Amino acid sequence: MVDHSPVTSLMSLLNDMQAYALAGDTTASESFTFGSATVVIGDSGTVITVEAGDALDRSSVWNAEEVRLLGPAPTPIRERLVGRPWAWGTDDMKLPVHLMARVPEGLVYLGTGAVAQAGTELPPGHIEHVLTHCTLRLDTPLSKPDLDRVRPLLFPSDLPSLEWLGHVNGGMSSCCCRSTR
Repeated sequence: MVDHSPVTSLMSLLNDMQAYALAGDTTASESFTFGSATVVIGDSGTVITVEAGDALDRSSVWNAEEVRLLGPAPTPIRERLVGRPWAWGTDDMKLPVHLMARVPEGLVYLGTGAVAQAGTELPPGHIEHVLTHCTLRLDTPLSKPDLDRVRPLLFPSDLPSLEWLGHVNGGMSSCCCRSTR
């Protein structure tokens, strides 16, 4: 038997306080920015929030499986994500990284994820590397409807008007390929 019921989203809509509570005690949590993303680091985990949208020049949901962060990031974020994730909170347990996307209605919970790739650089005159970008792979990929919700298509603003179409037929009269029969 085929199920014809509409697909429903499994993603939860949270407010900021609910989302940041996932990092642990909100009085002991610290908030940072990593490019355009907000990162809250606490004793129970990390919460990363990106703006919904489809953009290559800022932190965002990249595809159904990845969230990409573009930096630079402060040292505590580098230490939590790629340096010493075991040093915060518990001794041997890896703390969860909760991923969110901000939409007009609130924060959409994307799920948990883990660092799949990260890049650092050593700025001239510094002794510490700086985290410049980071790709987080979602533990559970997003469905197509959920991906469309957090990464809606943006229409380019610099498209030409359609007036040029009026010149298409007129331009053919001077074309060298015109039939002479």
